Amino acid sequence: MRYCERCGAAFRFAKTCPRDGVPLVAGAVDPLLGRVLGGRYRILDRIGAGGMGQVYRAAHTRIACVFAVKVVWGDFAYDPQMQIRFLREAEVASCLQSRHIVRVVDFAEEAGSLPYFVMEYLDGPTLYDVVARSGPLAPPRAAEIAMRIARGLSHAHERGVVHRDLKPENIVLVTEEDEPDIVKILDFGVARMRDEERLTGFGVTVGTPMYMAPEQLAAGELDGRADLYALGIVLFEMLSGAPPFTARGLQELARQHMQQPPPSLRSRLAPTDTVLLDDVVRRLLAKDANDRPASAKDVIDAIQRALAPGSSSHGTPSRRSPIPSAISADLQTVILQGAPRYNAGDHAGCYALYRSVAERIVGAGAGLAAVDARLRAALSRAATRQSPTDAAWEMRYGFDDVLSAPAIPLGQGALIDELAAYGSVVQGRETQGQFEVVGDYQIAFARALAARLRSDPQYAAQALALEDAAKRASDAGGGQQAVHILDPLFARLRSGADTALAVPPRPSLPPLSASFAVSDGVRHALVRAIRAGAPVYDNGQPDVCERIYRQVASELVAQAVDGDPVSTTLRRALNDATGRPPAEAAWVFRRAFDALLATS
Repeated sequence: MRYCERCGAAFRFAKTCPRDGVPLVAGAVDPLLGRVLGGRYRILDRIGAGGMGQVYRAAHTRIACVFAVKVVWGDFAYDPQMQIRFLREAEVASCLQSRHIVRVVDFAEEAGSLPYFVMEYLDGPTLYDVVARSGPLAPPRAAEIAMRIARGLSHAHERGVVHRDLKPENIVLVTEEDEPDIVKILDFGVARMRDEERLTGFGVTVGTPMYMAPEQLAAGELDGRADLYALGIVLFEMLSGAPPFTARGLQELARQHMQQPPPSLRSRLAPTDTVLLDDVVRRLLAKDANDRPASAKDVIDAIQRALAPGSSSHGTPSRRSPIPSAISADLQTVILQGAPRYNAGDHAGCYALYRSVAERIVGAGAGLAAVDARLRAALSRAATRQSPTDAAWEMRYGFDDVLSAPAIPLGQGALIDELAAYGSVVQGRETQGQFEVVGDYQIAFARALAARLRSDPQYAAQALALEDAAKRASDAGGGQQAVHILDPLFARLRSGADTALAVPPRPSLPPLSASFAVSDGVRHALVRAIRAGAPVYDNGQPDVCERIYRQVASELVAQAVDGDPVSTTLRRALNDATGRPPAEAAWVFRRAFDALLATS
C-alpha cells in the first residue's frame, strides 16, 4: 500500500497522487493517523478495510464521542464523477434512520477534498464472525436476527434504497441496553457506488456472488426482492453454518444460484426445532423474484408464523405504521431536497424548506394528533433557535422521529390509538435521554389530543385533564419539567384506571447546590435506570419500574458518602416512596433522579 504524505490518501494501484502530483510513499505508517478530517474528526487508529476504502476509529474534537470514519481509497477519491456519486449516495444514507441500519452522521462535501463519511461507532462482531466462531445458531436466535435484518431492509426499501450487497460481513451485532443481537446493517447508500467501482475497476459482477440473486447475476433490473434473496442465504447460513451454494469458480456458482434448488434444512434441524423455517428460507431463495415474499414486512410475518404456527392474529388489532403514507412521502422528499442545500452551506434555505413542508402538513391535519404534535413541537423549538443551522436540525430531528416510528396496533379506539402512536414517535428521544425534547413534544401532544377528543362527549373529562396538564407543564417551563407532569397522566390514560385523571402528588426534594456536580458514574447509573424503567412503566408495569428504580437508588446510597447531595436526595426518595402505590413510588424515584441529573 502506498500513501500520499500531503493529503493522507491511501492507494492500492497508483504511484502518483492525482491531486497533489507527488510520488506515493510505501510504508507501514499511515499518515492519516493523528490527523483531523473536516476540522472535527481526529483519526485514532485503523480498524478495517474493504473494496470502498479504509475504516478508522476517530474522536470528535469538540464533543466526547467516538465515530467510525470510512475514507475512500485514493485510487477513486479524486475522480470528479466518483465524488458526485459519493455525495449522492452519502446523502441517501444519511436519510436512513432505522435502529437496524448503521447511522451515517456526516460526510465530506468540499470539492477536491479526500472523500469520507462518518458513522456511529459499533462495538460488536459481524454476523460472519459469530457464525464462524460458534457454528450454526439456535433457530430462535437465527430467526430473531433475520427479522431484525428484515426491519432494516423494510425501512430502506420503503425509501427506494436497495442494498445489493447484503452478507454476514455487512451485518454487525451489538448489545444495546443489555439487549443482545441488535442488528446494524452496514454500507447502505454506498453499495451502489461501490458496486460500480467493482464493475468498472475490477471486472467483478455487482455485489458478492455467494449472496446474489439470479437476476443480479444476470445483470437484470433489481428491486428489494434481490435483498430478500440475500437474506435467505444469510438465514440459511445462520441455521446450517454454511451458505447453500459454494463453488470454486464464479460460473459454477452462478449456475447453482440460477438452476439448483437449495438444500433442505429439515434434516439439519432437530425435531424439537422450528422446521417450518425451512419453508421461509425456500421462499426467500426462489429463482423467480415474483415467487419470493413481496416485501421485507412479509418476511417478518412469515418468520413469526413459523415460530408459532398455531397462533392466530384473528381478533387482534391490526399493526401498522402510525404515519400516513402521504406524510411519510412528503417528509422523505423534503429531506432529500433539503440535505443538499444544508451540505452546500445554505442552512437558512434548508430550514425554510423544512418549515414550509411541516407547516403545510400540520395545517392539513391529516395525521394522528401524535404525528402533528411532533411537527408542531419541532416548529416551536426551531423558532426559538438563534441560528438557521440549529433550527434546521430541530426540524430534521422531528422528521426523523416521525419517519422512524415503528408499526403499532391500531383500531383500539381514538384515545388508545393516539397514545400508542405517541409512544411510537417518542421512543427514540426517550431512549437517548433527550427529555427536554420529550417534554416539549408532550405539551404539543396533550394540546393536540385534547382538541381531537373535545368533540366526543365520552372523552370530555380526558380532554379537560389534558388541557389542564398541558397548561401546568407549559407554566413550569416545558422541557424536562413537563415530563414530570404529563408522563404520569399519559400512563394512567393508557391504563384506563379509575384514577386516570389524577396526577400523583409531587414530593418535596431538598434543593441541590448549583455548584454540585454529579459524578459520571452516578449519572450513567441514573440514565440507565430511567431507560430501563420508563418503557416498563409505559407498558403498564409500574411495580417492575419501581423495583428497578429502588434497586439503583439503594445501590447508589450504599456507594455514596453520607451527607453528600446524592446520598441525601436518594435516601429521602427511598423513605418517601415507602408505602406508596407502585406508580406513585416510581415517580418519587424518577423526580429524584431527574433532580440529580439536572445539576451541573
